[in-house]
Amino acid sequence: MPTLALKKITLLSLSIWFLVADLSKGILFCIQKLLYLLAALLEVIKPTRVQSWILAMQLIVVVLTLISLVIFTSSYLSGSLFSSLIGLAILGLWPKRRSADLKRPIPLLQAITRLIVGGAQETVMYLTDLLDKERFQVEVLSGPQTGSEGSLIEEVRANGIPVTILPDMLREISPLHDFMALLTMTNFIRTNRYTIVHTNSSKAGIIGRVAARMAGTPIIVHTVHGWSFHEHMSPWLRGFYVALERFAASFTDVMVVVANQDIDKGLQAGIGRQGQYRLIRSAIPMEEFNPQHVNRRTVREQLNIPLDAPVLGNVGRFSPPKNPFDWIEVAALVAEQLPECYFLLVGDGKLRSETEALVEEKQLSERTIFTGLRRDVPEMLAAIDVFLLISQWEGLPRVIPQAMAMQVPVVSTRVGGSAEAILQGETGYQCNYGDLDGLAAHCLKLLRDERLRAEMGQRGRDHAIQEFDVHRMVQQMAALYEELLEIRSN
Repeated sequence: MPTLALKKITLLSLSIWFLVADLSKGILFCIQKLLYLLAALLEVIKPTRVQSWILAMQLIVVVLTLISLVIFTSSYLSGSLFSSLIGLAILGLWPKRRSADLKRPIPLLQAITRLIVGGAQETVMYLTDLLDKERFQVEVLSGPQTGSEGSLIEEVRANGIPVTILPDMLREISPLHDFMALLTMTNFIRTNRYTIVHTNSSKAGIIGRVAARMAGTPIIVHTVHGWSFHEHMSPWLRGFYVALERFAASFTDVMVVVANQDIDKGLQAGIGRQGQYRLIRSAIPMEEFNPQHVNRRTVREQLNIPLDAPVLGNVGRFSPPKNPFDWIEVAALVAEQLPECYFLLVGDGKLRSETEALVEEKQLSERTIFTGLRRDVPEMLAAIDVFLLISQWEGLPRVIPQAMAMQVPVVSTRVGGSAEAILQGETGYQCNYGDLDGLAAHCLKLLRDERLRAEMGQRGRDHAIQEFDVHRMVQQMAALYEELLEIRSN
C-alpha cells in the first residue's frame, strides 16, 4: 500500500507539473519580456540606488528563462495537455467501468483517425457492413482528413452505417486539437453509452481508448494495423510513442493484431501482456478478387498495354512507408534486362510528383503508366504479371492477399506482416529491405517464366482463400466481441 501511495503521489506531481507547464508557458514568456523592459528602463534612468535592482532584475530574467526552457522541453516531450490528462487518468480519476448490457442490439463504435482508401480503413468498412445487424448496432467515428489517397466516408455511409466526423481528430500531433478531440470524444461516447469501443490506427487508438475509459465503457478493443513506432524514428520520438502505447494497453481488454510479428514487437517494447493479444488477419472479399470475373484483354486495352507484354506493377499510396523511389530503382534494373517490360503504378499520394520525376530521370516514361486513384483494384491487378512491394515498414499490407487472390505472384521486402503473408518460393519471393538487386532478380525470374507465374499464382489464390477471406475475419471478430461481452456482463 505505501508503494502504491508513493506511486500515485509521484504521478500526481508529474501530472500537475505538466499541466502547470502548459498553462504557464505563455505567462512566463510575458513576464520575462516585461522584466526585460523594466530592466532597460532602469538602465536608462541609472540612479545609483537602483543599480542593485538592475542586477536583481537581470538575475530574475535568467532564472525565468531557464524555467521557461525546462517547462517547454517537459511539456513538448510529454505531449503537452494531452499527457497531463493522461497522467491524471493514471491515478484512477475516472469513472468505474459499466457492466456490459447484453440487450440486443449491442452499441458498437468503430473509431479511426482517417477514412481514406487504405487497408485499416477498408477493414473497418467490411466489419461494419458484414457484422450481424441484429446483434450489433455499429457506428463509425473518424477524423476529417482524407487527401489524395481518396475517401471512404460516403462509401461507408452508403452501406447504411452512421459516420460521425470529429473535426479535432487530426493525424499530426497537435496538443490543442488532441485535447479537444479527447474531450469531445469522451462526451460523445458517454452520451451514446456504447458497450464496445473498438479503435483503429495510432491517433484514434490512443485518444479513443482514453476517451472510452474516461466514459466508463465496458469493453475496449484496439486493432494494431502496424505499430505507431518503428526503427526509422528518432529514439526520443519512438520512446514517446511506446510510452503512450504502454499506457493505453493498461486498460485495453484486447489488442487485435493482423500479424504475429506485431505481438513480438509489442511485447518487446513492454506493451501489454501476452494474453491481451489476438491474431485476426486483415482480410478481403474473395468474391470481388476473382480472376475469372475480369477480362484481362479489355483492361490492358484500356491501359494501352500490349496483351503479350510483361508487366511489373504496384497498387498503393505514394508515401514514405511504401518507398516508391526504390520501386523505380528496381524497375530501372528490370528494364535494363527486359526492355519490353511495362510498369503499372496504381494509386496516389504526396510523393507521386517526385516519383514521376524519377521515372523521367530513369527514361522509363514511355513504358510506365500512372493511373491515379482507382477503386477497381481487381481489374488493375488483372493487368499485372508480377506484383512488387518495397515497403520500409508495414502492418500487414492487404494488397498482398489481393494480388494473390488474383493469381499474381508477389515480390516483396521482408518487413512487418509481409513475411507472414507470402510463402517464400511458393506464392512469391521476399528479400531483405535494401536488397534492390535481389528484388530485381526475382522479378526478372518470374517475368520471364510464364509457367512459374501460373503455378505460384494458383498457390497464392489457394493461400489467400484459406487465410484472408473477409467472412472468416468477421466471424473471428464477432466471436471475440461475444467472449468479451460474456466476461463483462458478470
